[in-house]
Amino acid sequence: MLQRNEQGKKFRQYFISVEDAWNSPDKVMERALQIAHRRALEAERRIFALAEENETLEVALNTSLKFYTVAKYNKTFHMGWSLSQCQAIGKQLTAYCRARAIEVRSCETNDERFGVVNSYPCSAWESFLEKALCCG
Repeated sequence: MLQRNEQGKKFRQYFISVEDAWNSPDKVMERALQIAHRRALEAERRIFALAEENETLEVALNTSLKFYTVAKYNKTFHMGWSLSQCQAIGKQLTAYCRARAIEVRSCETNDERFGVVNSYPCSAWESFLEKALCCG
């Protein structure tokens, strides 16, 4: 930048000071930290979205540890229920969850006879069985 008079010299000094401030180590680090913070937030959002997608896929494949079908719960926790008991419990648990606005998800089964069945969250299982045991 050329300076041919006093006002030009002031402008030149101003822009030099702005450039020096911009390139100062503190400002460079501040900008780098802001960029890193934005990237970390974006990564957290992606991780959250992927975790949700993963949970949805686990439920759909009946491999989730947070949601159980009646058959999976029966097998995992060695409940010893018969097929007819499992079907009755499924109907009761579905009604229980609907009455309390508890999320019920669908999932595939390995058994052709049943196809897609409901999968219930652990919290629903716990409260449902507690109620069933105490009230018979």
